[in-house]
Amino acid sequence: MKKLILVSWALVAAHFSNAQEKKQYEVKNFKGVVNITGPSSGLIIEGYAGTSVVIEAEGGEGKVPEKAAGLRMVTAGGLDNTGISATVEEVTTKMVTSINEKGEEKEEDVRILSIHIPNTNRLFKNYVVKVPHGLTTRFRENTDGFWGRGGVLKIQSFQGELDVNCSGCNLDISGLSGNVIASNSFGGTTRVEFAKLDQEKITSINTDGELEVLLPANTKANLKMSAERGNVYTDFDLKAVANNTNASLEPVTVVGSANAPARVRSSAQGGYYMEAGAISINSQKGNLSDRFALASVSAAKRRNLDRYDYVINDGGVYVSISSRSGNVYLKKK
Repeated sequence: MKKLILVSWALVAAHFSNAQEKKQYEVKNFKGVVNITGPSSGLIIEGYAGTSVVIEAEGGEGKVPEKAAGLRMVTAGGLDNTGISATVEEVTTKMVTSINEKGEEKEEDVRILSIHIPNTNRLFKNYVVKVPHGLTTRFRENTDGFWGRGGVLKIQSFQGELDVNCSGCNLDISGLSGNVIASNSFGGTTRVEFAKLDQEKITSINTDGELEVLLPANTKANLKMSAERGNVYTDFDLKAVANNTNASLEPVTVVGSANAPARVRSSAQGGYYMEAGAISINSQKGNLSDRFALASVSAAKRRNLDRYDYVINDGGVYVSISSRSGNVYLKKK
């Protein structure tokens, strides 16, 4: 009897070990823009001091049917070319990377790595995408199903420029060194904890639900804050300023498509947007566009990019944080 029990436990342990086995796919020595689509649940985006983009996943409860031997899975993102039910595509495209004082655009070849992680997937789970420090990264929540929505999307130890858009997820960003353009619509909570705020590029965080932002106590920033159906709370010493409106804005640096507009304009409501709809943030034109145009607006030579309400530590880079239906908490870390 004891031998039978031991054998049974051995089989259970072997099955559990197989289910938890991790597999990975690596794109070596990548330099460019990382574009991730995936579910908000069961996904971690992690910055690290490496040179390759690495995708890791644990084995799930499902298994490949015998009739599928030698075949590749087809997902909403295309053929599985990674062996972990994900699709990876690497292309080079021309993008507008800067605009000079005369409004002249500079185009450069930019490498784009697109990673698609499917929603409906029983073969693999708990994906981790490791991104080398300094790479601009964009995340868009999958729309090819409802499984995985409303979960926790974790982004940790990231260094660089981050562009995130999800719907009703619980967005948790920790240890961020850089800037972020984030939109979390249809409820959900948002927490963004900065290790260091980039003083060269704007930050904008726009959500429907509760919003918590943590900044180092010595952070310099020009703040625009709002909570339409809630309240704003902070332990920072805020200095109120009169509304600052710039009728004409000087050219700024952008990363966008080849058809990206030439200038940033301020809206009547105090937001700002890229003309022609390439990027739209906090304006009546909507939130971030789905076009591949990252919100990389340089504030290196200007501090009052648009109207703002307060400054902390004598002012610095432009930061906009807002919630439409929850409270906003701005805290020292």
